[in-house]
Amino acid sequence: MTKGFWIRRFALVYLAAAALIAGGQMARGRSAEEALTHASLWALISAAIYIAAFAYRARRGCATCPKEP
Repeated sequence: MTKGFWIRRFALVYLAAAALIAGGQMARGRSAEEALTHASLWALISAAIYIAAFAYRARRGCATCPKEP
């Protein structure tokens, strides 16, 4: 898997997590600035853990991981 694959995957997970976390924080009545700050921090942590786990599985020869072209 190429660097581009990992960067795209990280960006996708980061954006999805940030949107969900920010939406949840705003639904709780927090200000947009506070919600976005909270979301960006936790989305970064979530995406890093997701990518680390995915890379670990891919290195072990995961059957469901995409193959290199």
